Amino acid sequence: MAHNINNTWYSYTSSNFFQEMTTDGAKEAFIHFGYTNEDYGLTNAAQDEWMITPSITLDNNKKETLQFLLQADYFDVYDCDEFDWSALTYAAGRTVVNTLKIMVSEDNGATWKCVWDLADDVCSKLTDRECYDASDLTLTTQEVSLADYAGKTVKIGFRYVRKGGGFYGNSMIVDAVKVQHPASGSTDGVDGIKADTNAPAEYFTTDGVRLSGKPLQHGVYMQRKGGATRKVAL
Repeated sequence: MAHNINNTWYSYTSSNFFQEMTTDGAKEAFIHFGYTNEDYGLTNAAQDEWMITPSITLDNNKKETLQFLLQADYFDVYDCDEFDWSALTYAAGRTVVNTLKIMVSEDNGATWKCVWDLADDVCSKLTDRECYDASDLTLTTQEVSLADYAGKTVKIGFRYVRKGGGFYGNSMIVDAVKVQHPASGSTDGVDGIKADTNAPAEYFTTDGVRLSGKPLQHGVYMQRKGGATRKVAL
């Protein structure tokens, strides 16, 4: 019997085979774009695949955010057949063939609302060249505001959508999913929070991936210390 396991979300042990190792444990949620392989029973049919969280009751502070690690090829969000390789532009314009949507339900999954779309909220803000340069399959930290659902019980859906046919789209990885519950300070602003100036600096890649310590390779990084974040060249 055909079993298109690669065409839906499944738990996968992280590896460095054409991808970046997860920074959050050993497992990750993985999905492959559809393609035809008769030996494995795979087809290139269109995909609309969901991962749905259990019910989550949000605080009333309107400051909560959904955070997760995402590995996706921004370049392949669009139809690559329309890409001019000599000019590195989508000469005929951009046609979305693959995206990830964050969906929220207030009625236990009966109805859903899209609150974030990779194509609309990330890729559309990049130039053609920036989309091309972001095809190196690295983990990035994504944040989605849940302020509109303060005090409500919700389910969150990760919806992978891909147009069928050919080799449209790309594989994606989702990991380290969490809802941030910021602690309330003495005031509503950052002035009410005191920074620990004695804490060691934390370092991140420019894509927001936390490093285990001070970078050993020269390059540009984000440094967070004493409540302030700045770009540094090491």
